[in-house]
Amino acid sequence: MRLTSFFAIMEHHGHNHVYQDTTYVKEFYAAFHNWLETLAYDYHEPENQERFIADKADYIHHNLDREQWSHMLNLELFEKFVDFYDAQLER
Repeated sequence: MRLTSFFAIMEHHGHNHVYQDTTYVKEFYAAFHNWLETLAYDYHEPENQERFIADKADYIHHNLDREQWSHMLNLELFEKFVDFYDAQLER
């Protein structure tokens, strides 16, 4: 990967590859989609929007393992971003 201006050119990954391992992401989203199927209302309907926002926030609050989520970021990639921005500040 090399950094040019504000863009990262990644040689062996897509531009959204920020996780070292996506296993937990996939597991969390699969469980979330299963939870969506258990809702007793249609979350797509405009009249249910506020209720769904609150229910979704509650689901994430109670089910997301924040420690596991935050420790799966690709640290090598983020270190390169930080180094790039630090170098720009030194200019």
